[in-house]
Formats: sequence, structure tokens, C-alpha cells
Amino acid sequence: MSANAQLEMNRLVRAFHSVVKDHLAMHPTMEYGTVTSVSPLMVLVDGSQTPVACFQNVAYSPTVGDRVLLHWIRKQYTVAFALS
Repeated sequence: MSANAQLEMNRLVRAFHSVVKDHLAMHPTMEYGTVTSVSPLMVLVDGSQTPVACFQNVAYSPTVGDRVLLHWIRKQYTVAFALS
């Protein structure tokens, strides 16, 4: 690879990393929240005014008031686990 091609590749990689970093800052993949309803599972995400529907981790049995860590996957929150 020529020196110019290598410089251009490095520039593109830096630009890509910048876009990904900005996207993650605007769309975090992990959030904290509080369970407000068990059936359906609804969680009030910290900093939000309205509870959101969540998928339940198989190993987690929700209780209203639980503090949980949520994972944003494919435009849906999933409860990763309860915080103790």
C-alpha cells in the first residue's frame, strides 16, 4: 500500500471512530432504571418521565421498585440484571 493510500485509510478510520463515538454518546447502550410494573414489565429509565416496556432476562424475577441495568438491543430494552 502506498504512503498516500495508508494516510487516507488512517483518516477514514479516525472519521469512522469519531462517528461511532458520537452515536454512542447520543444513543447509549446501557441505562439504569426502576421497575414500575411487573406484567407487562415496565421500567422508568433514569432521566425519563415515561416508563418503557422491557424484555425480561430469564434469570431475573422482577419486583416493583427494583433498580435494574438495561441493555438497549435492536431498538428494545432488555433487563440485564437487578442491582443490589
